[in-house]
Amino acid sequence: HVGERSAVQTTKVDCGSCTAATALETSNQPPEMIGLTADPTSPQETGAVIIWTAVAKSPDSDPLLYRFFLNDEPITNWTVTNWTAENSWTWKPLKAGSYRIEAQVRDETNGLDDRRSDSFEIDQHAPPAPIVTTPLVPTIPAIDAHVESWNKVFGGSNWDEGISGVQTSDGGYIIIGLLQSTEIGKAGIWLIKTDAKGNKLWDKTFGKYPNEEGNSVQQTNDGSYIIIGKTSDIGVLLLIKTDTDGNEIWDRTFDTFDGIGHSVQQTTDGGYIITGYASSIGAGNTDVWLIKTDASGNKLWDKTFGGSGEETGASVQQTTDGGYIITGTTDSFGAGGGLFGGDAWLIKTDSQGNDIWNRTFGGSNSESSNSVQQTNDGGYIIVGTTFSFGTRSNGDKFGLKFDSNGEVIKDTNGMFSVMGSPSDVWLIKTDADGHAPSSPEGD
Repeated sequence: HVGERSAVQTTKVDCGSCTAATALETSNQPPEMIGLTADPTSPQETGAVIIWTAVAKSPDSDPLLYRFFLNDEPITNWTVTNWTAENSWTWKPLKAGSYRIEAQVRDETNGLDDRRSDSFEIDQHAPPAPIVTTPLVPTIPAIDAHVESWNKVFGGSNWDEGISGVQTSDGGYIIIGLLQSTEIGKAGIWLIKTDAKGNKLWDKTFGKYPNEEGNSVQQTNDGSYIIIGKTSDIGVLLLIKTDTDGNEIWDRTFDTFDGIGHSVQQTTDGGYIITGYASSIGAGNTDVWLIKTDASGNKLWDKTFGGSGEETGASVQQTTDGGYIITGTTDSFGAGGGLFGGDAWLIKTDSQGNDIWNRTFGGSNSESSNSVQQTNDGGYIIVGTTFSFGTRSNGDKFGLKFDSNGEVIKDTNGMFSVMGSPSDVWLIKTDADGHAPSSPEGD
């Protein structure tokens, strides 16, 4: 402690025929730090919000200043409270390891101080152990060969690719892809808007960063568009917002050494939820990456999910309870392996991205899931590719229905649907059990 300081007070005393000055010495008391604790409800792990609270008192009721230090480095400025108040510091650790926290309190009136410290460990966050879905007996439904209404081709002399598309509010379509035919425009992300019959209304290319790739596009509430992808040369996730005519308003990058964004959706607060994978901030080689941003694309928080192997997030949706549902692939959990490794993975989180439950689906070979939707009954439907079930060596498509707790819902025959994998593009309409009525000819 800093030593006590004394003050001299002079008091006038009336003794009848004289006046005398008497020196009365009084002492100022130093503050006392009486507690330094972490919120017991906060897990001591990466990604968690931990609130440290320091409590001190001043015997003289002097105003107090508080300051926090982490590993002997100051992390807050001196803040003033009244003499009875607590003072807190909120921290979200990103790396596991050993830490030392110290809180100091100072008497603002006379500069006397006290301090308290504590050492603690931050563990690496790991999701709950997945529940491996027992492989069910697949049924291969027949597929109806519908008559084509129209098709359109967009591209030039080089390799151009469409990756994702959705219907827009005017009945037309918005398509995101990759342009390499430079006679059309700058190589990079290619955004195409069509009318209801697929006729191109306009297109835009984006090439601010090297080798941009766009993986998903959604129309936002104001009629404009949000794009997610990556910049392959610098290995960062890329988020682009455009106006209704496809002109860029802003872009944001999220750096993880090697990150890709696969799916984006606007959330009810006007911000965005993103999933993909990251290779340098989680537990394994790659981990599912979940990012929440505000309406301007600024990151509010992010979470990673994974084990020691490779995981990726393919699709994310906000759920009716304000949380999120993510699907993708894991080779750290489940039963899968084989050529590409892994099982389909379904993760349910709360509104802050904390996992509530997760499920894997697969057999002895490889499975992956690339899309998820919440259904009207509060459950979830995923679609993907299976090498464990079905009949084709190059994989079959599957659909799987879950209830709101992540338990598999079997169809009326006690089975799930495997739909085959022809060498053509398929658009499939099923009944409520995931069955389609009849089979197309050929492969």
